[in-house]
Amino acid sequence: VHSALTASSMILHFGCEKIVFNGIAGALNPTYRVGDLLFASKLCQHDVNLSVFGYPHGFIPESETFASSDSALNAVAKQVAKELGICIYEGIVASGDQFINHKDKKQWIRETFKADAVEMEGASVAVVCENLNVPFCVIRTISDSVNDEHLEEYNEEESGKRNVAFIIKMVEKI
Repeated sequence: VHSALTASSMILHFGCEKIVFNGIAGALNPTYRVGDLLFASKLCQHDVNLSVFGYPHGFIPESETFASSDSALNAVAKQVAKELGICIYEGIVASGDQFINHKDKKQWIRETFKADAVEMEGASVAVVCENLNVPFCVIRTISDSVNDEHLEEYNEEESGKRNVAFIIKMVEKI
């Protein structure tokens, strides 16, 4: 809710023309490791369930199950990663209002949405941007692996510094 409110305010009040949103996500893709970067090609809300009305999990009425990020902004992310000599993955990110730390729930989200990572805000920003016709990009750093059920592996300080440097470089290119 707060990320949607912030994105709406940035666009409607401050006239923001593009949004680059970053933070952390838990891995659902077994090839991702703690500290890896990815940008979301598409985002969905894994905890929306209107299946009782015949809709697939994640479907939002008057919308779609997936929101697609901006290919031009994603290209900038790829270019910045290349210039910095780091790997950046492209994948589907599932958002929801829950911390997902159980292997069975991670597996269900991976299978249901073909998602590579899970977090709590990206899809809400994506829905706002799509509805207001604002290009967006969502960058995530992996905070925990598929098999990890807590955040002990995650180094917030180092990851934060890397994220900031990456986003600053992206903004300079935009």
